[in-house]
Amino acid sequence: MTVIQLDMPGCGTCAMMSRMLGDRVEHADALERPDLVALTNATSSPVFLVYEGDTYLGSFSGAMPLPVWEAKVQQRVKGEA
Repeated sequence: MTVIQLDMPGCGTCAMMSRMLGDRVEHADALERPDLVALTNATSSPVFLVYEGDTYLGSFSGAMPLPVWEAKVQQRVKGEA
């Protein structure tokens, strides 16, 4: 499973989540990856895109505690969201 964190330049919330998540996520600049932005209708940053191999499983966005983030990832993996 891969989780990509889409960040916006200068986004303090993105930086905070990056520090908390460490190497749990890969990072991409939303301005440089319109192909990834097009996968979601999220209006807040950061956006998290969940993949299993090449299969896109879903996304979610915003700042949250680590246990909530982990639960949201698992919901996408299980197809519950």
